Order: sequence, then structure tokens, then C-alpha cells
Amino acid sequence: KLAGALKVNHTLQTIELGWNSIGNKGAGKLAEALKINQTLQNIYFEWSSISNEGVGKLTKALKVDVTVRTAYFHQNSIGSEGARTL
Repeated sequence: KLAGALKVNHTLQTIELGWNSIGNKGAGKLAEALKINQTLQNIYFEWSSISNEGVGKLTKALKVDVTVRTAYFHQNSIGSEGARTL
């Protein structure tokens, strides 16, 4: 539901998604929404159970969505491979 809402969002600029078990599947859904969204500037993903796979999907989306300025991934299971994609 959140990913669908972000696709049609025209006002929200910052979203705090930390401390949720988003995981890689949820990260993929959010990545698809970010490709469409044109207003989000700051996204917080701390403690969201995202690993290299999920951060890879989000990174690809963030290359399309040029409005996002900052994305925080503190305390996720992102290794050196995931960090390189960022």
C-alpha cells in the first residue's frame, strides 16, 4: 500500500521508514515507486532488514529518481558489495 501511495504522492518530501521489517521484497516495491515519484527528497531506511539485494534495487531506482537527495541505510545488513552500489 505504501509503494502505491508513493507513486501518486505530490507533497511528501521526507519519509521515515526505519524500524520496519521492509526487507528486500519491500525494498523492491519501494524502488518501483521511487522511479515514478518526483517529490521525495529524504528517505530513512535505518534498521529495515535490507541487504545487498534490496539496496541494489533501491540504488537503480535512485538513478532514475533525481529528486531524492539523501537516503539513510544505517544498521542494515549491507556488505561491501551493497555499499559499492551506493
